[in-house]
Amino acid sequence: MLRILAILSLIAFCIAACDPALGVAKMWDDPPEDAGDSDTDSDTDTDTDTDTDTDVGPCDDDEAYDDGADLCWTRCPIGMSWDGAACTGSASSTTGAGASEACSGNIRLPTPDEYKGILDNCGSSDCDPCSSSDACSSMFTSGIQSMDFWMDEECTVGPDDGRSKISLDGADWECVLLNDVEFYNLCVRDAP
Repeated sequence: MLRILAILSLIAFCIAACDPALGVAKMWDDPPEDAGDSDTDSDTDTDTDTDTDTDVGPCDDDEAYDDGADLCWTRCPIGMSWDGAACTGSASSTTGAGASEACSGNIRLPTPDEYKGILDNCGSSDCDPCSSSDACSSMFTSGIQSMDFWMDEECTVGPDDGRSKISLDGADWECVLLNDVEFYNLCVRDAP
């Protein structure tokens, strides 16, 4: 499978190098079937989409710059690595209780307002999907856009503690019990 993905990536690179007007992203319009399936501990081995073109600004190469909020977003969920064109490796999921610890050091979970800053037409609990929002779609490949992520917002579900999660493909969020399910973690930090 990885060999096939490597060959497809090479073909896409050659097409883009020979005719830049075609663009690499046109090779893969749909996310991988397993990218965003939130009931497993690790999903995609490789996100072969290369449709991000956001300048990193003052951020590191593996981050995307949100100039509206002056934030650096990790391009890949925790567990995956940015190779300059795509996220590789396996995304690690956590329960809501472990989500805060997933982003450590100088990075943290994004707040709902920070997600709203990269999504278009936000209401009280939903926005346009990432794929339809200019900032979000330029920061994350479509495989990442189809995943669900924890946010830095504690909430309650009846009498129980919860944490908010966002679904980027539908751009809606909800409060989920801390230990019931696992989702992924994107992280942010203030730009230098």
